[in-house]
Amino acid sequence: MTQAYISQGVGKPIVVVDLLSKYGKPSTGRWCKPPQIPDRCDFCPLRDIKPATGYITDEQGWRVGYCNDHKEEAEGK
Repeated sequence: MTQAYISQGVGKPIVVVDLLSKYGKPSTGRWCKPPQIPDRCDFCPLRDIKPATGYITDEQGWRVGYCNDHKEEAEGK
């Protein structure tokens, strides 16, 4: 089962600033392994990738970013 994590707002880190030292800096990409955080939506088409506003953690431990437009699709995955 996946877990969903929500950001503090569009373009802001998923975790609050004082926790970045514990969890690492955002990763430029659509998916990554902990402690990094994806900063782009994995569900957007390649020609129009939006910033991630949250991420899910899949069964293999990958953090997969999603934008507001794909939140329901990601959380239902």
